[in-house]
Amino acid sequence: MKINPVFRKELKLSVRTKNLPIILVVYNAVLAIIGLVFFYSMLQQMRWSGNINYNTMTTLYVILSCVEFGLLVFIVPAITANAICGERERQTLDILLTTRMSTWNIISGKLMSSVNTIVLLIISSIPVLSLIFVFGGVNILDILKTVLYLVFIAIYIAAIGMACSVRFKKTTSATVMTYASVCLIGFGTLFVVFMSSMIVAVRSGYNTQSIGMFALLLLINPGVTFGAMLVEQVGYMGNISSMVIRYGVPEIVGNHWIIISIIVQVVIIVLFLVYANRRLNPLRKRRKRS
Repeated sequence: MKINPVFRKELKLSVRTKNLPIILVVYNAVLAIIGLVFFYSMLQQMRWSGNINYNTMTTLYVILSCVEFGLLVFIVPAITANAICGERERQTLDILLTTRMSTWNIISGKLMSSVNTIVLLIISSIPVLSLIFVFGGVNILDILKTVLYLVFIAIYIAAIGMACSVRFKKTTSATVMTYASVCLIGFGTLFVVFMSSMIVAVRSGYNTQSIGMFALLLLINPGVTFGAMLVEQVGYMGNISSMVIRYGVPEIVGNHWIIISIIVQVVIIVLFLVYANRRLNPLRKRRKRS
């Protein structure tokens, strides 16, 4: 089977170091501790009250999913930001560029090696998420959707990290800019939309919070999409739809928010990877000089 040479090399290096098992242990330990503590507290509450509240179990699933989402947002930039910068600092990037591989093979190989580690983390956490099956409330298809979108989020953030790794020469600068870009897409879009809606509400006497098509900025935010997916799984999809529609999103977009936002985010991933490929291409610099 033909495998990308960069991906094959990075895969061998990753499994031969101590970093991968340490990350796996820490990642799953954090999820397991939070899940088991919350699960134990629920059982104690049921024992003392004598009532079984099945809605609490869905809360456990939402909390574990959000914690996993937060861990991925914290881990992925650190893994991907040094993909090209590390080669440049080790003075091996020029050797890669002189091989028969295209710049796209280098970018895709580095991206796949980073995502491979994240996929391993996500798959290893499925038993912790399966705590929900003790009492029910979420089926296996919902967990599969959550796992697949977490992988998609990892690719999204990895594409941002790859672009920053190509743009900046130092690993520190690339890492900082990757985290800054992720925060801008996540918290920045929420802050801008919220403040804009508050300004509009104050000016209109709190009669409306609609900011028009400007609210479509939330489509690039994977956190909003992930939240909409979780809300849909626990049975409250109408709240997400009404919220974005209240901010000025067209009704057709609000009713199909998850699908449309994923399509928009796929386009952004492609744009980041195309930028990284063009930036890494040595022929571009020659043409620029000539």
